[in-house]
Amino acid sequence: MNSAPSVSRWLTSLKPLKKVIRLGSPQRERHPRKREGHVIIVGFGLNGRNLARVLKESDVPYVVLEANNDAVREMKRKGVPIYYGDGTSSEVLHQLSIETARLLVVAISIPPLRGRSSQLRGV
Repeated sequence: MNSAPSVSRWLTSLKPLKKVIRLGSPQRERHPRKREGHVIIVGFGLNGRNLARVLKESDVPYVVLEANNDAVREMKRKGVPIYYGDGTSSEVLHQLSIETARLLVVAISIPPLRGRSSQLRGV
């Protein structure tokens, strides 16, 4: 588990693998135009949806980044400014204009780890 991010970075750095990933990407789309003062929501589960609703009602511009392609398709049909992508990718975040964003909110759920609760108490 600890080495997963390093292994993932190494695998995605391989040129042949990049081509396979690009071809197998569930949805290739252009990310939104350059934005300023917006909120980037990573994850569109219960918390991400609630935040998006509040931001919309408050006229605060936002964009959602979601890794579930089915959810992206469904929410796009409903007019949500949502895009498919990996929230840990600096390239994807750059395409969503993170450098001019007001805020980045990570609204993803992490399932509880069995037998490790004592290690997580100090977190």
